[in-house]
Amino acid sequence: MQSGETSTMRKFSRIFLAQAAALVLFFSDAGAIGREEAVQYAMENAETIRIVRQDAFQTRQQARQAVSFLKPQADLEGGYWELGTNAPEVSLPFSIPELEYPDRQIAAETEFRQLLYAGGRIWKSLELEKNIYKQADQQEVLGIREIVKSVKLTFDSVLFQEAMVQILTDRLKQRNEELEDARDLWEVGMVTGLDVRQADVNVKFAQESLQTGEARREQALIDFNLAMGRRGVEDLLVPEGSLVDESENLAPLVARLHERLRAEDLLDLQFSESRTEAAKLDYEIAKGAFYPSLEFVAGLQSDGESIDDMDESWSVGLQFAWSILDGGLIRSRASEAGSKYESAKDNLERTRKDLEGRVQKIQVDYDSLGQRAQLLREAVELSKENYEDARSQYRAGTITLVWLGEFNLRYSEARFSLLRNYFLQRSLAAEAETLLEKEFN
Repeated sequence: MQSGETSTMRKFSRIFLAQAAALVLFFSDAGAIGREEAVQYAMENAETIRIVRQDAFQTRQQARQAVSFLKPQADLEGGYWELGTNAPEVSLPFSIPELEYPDRQIAAETEFRQLLYAGGRIWKSLELEKNIYKQADQQEVLGIREIVKSVKLTFDSVLFQEAMVQILTDRLKQRNEELEDARDLWEVGMVTGLDVRQADVNVKFAQESLQTGEARREQALIDFNLAMGRRGVEDLLVPEGSLVDESENLAPLVARLHERLRAEDLLDLQFSESRTEAAKLDYEIAKGAFYPSLEFVAGLQSDGESIDDMDESWSVGLQFAWSILDGGLIRSRASEAGSKYESAKDNLERTRKDLEGRVQKIQVDYDSLGQRAQLLREAVELSKENYEDARSQYRAGTITLVWLGEFNLRYSEARFSLLRNYFLQRSLAAEAETLLEKEFN
């Protein structure tokens, strides 16, 4: 039996040496990085940030296009032609000179136009331009803040999975110790071989759980690096730190959320308001097409056979236009724009209600997580003491391996629950920071 013990201890040592090596390898593959540093890295390097900014740039160009028809318009046309004909020359009576055909023709024409009146569409379009520029700015912040939130959540997810691996490593150690206890008791005849086999099965399950946890940790690490704009195949940056109780840090965030919600000072709501205002302006612009338009028009024309001999003419005046019959096109466009305006108002109200719901759920989660954290910390301490006592009683032969396993399970579950509580607190903080645009104030 001595040789069996030695073999088991060697196996036990190999397992933990392998786990220690894995941890060293995990943290040595690349440098460590803090949470705020990760956010800054993403702001400077992530392709998704550049995509968001390009989308905002494109929206700003739409604003310029929306008012282009209001600005002065000028066209320049020109042409040069070499002319010839095979028609015979014609002689006319009464001393009328023969017809002569020009050999070339040069022509140039310039026209300048400025819209003066368009049924109110001019001022409404200028207001729409400002609105679209504001939407572009809001759109950029909305996009960037979601990327920042993703970096924070994936950062915390790696910390969560790393802490899970540590718990699973501890549990494997406990299972191996239980196996040693079962072997010792079997040798002195206090338990049957059933306990030894069951303890060995428990070790196998603990090893499988640890391998699963390590795989999830690696997946979380890849997701984190991808969120920052890095490749997910090599030179992975590893988050530093650990998950702790964030109750005190959450309190001012939640209070600020309620304050800004009452003032309707949340970006999601402001963006929806901007879109509603844009829909209203589109509707008013569409209705303006029922009215006539008035333009100032000036033109200059030149043509001749050579640059030195050009005939010139010019014109200046006002041009009036009014669509009387158009097959119902203007009315249809106005009706469509009016319907979009009504939908935008409904979306605004829905956004307001959704925000109220999100803030209220954050408040509920904050109250619950803070209270549960203290209970779970106490549960971890008690379950740890219970497990240690139960193991002593098992070695004394007063309880069965099944009962010892139950205490082991309760201890692990208490640690898992406390860790999840801390992770949910960090996730809640990230959600609140996103709504408050903390990174951009």
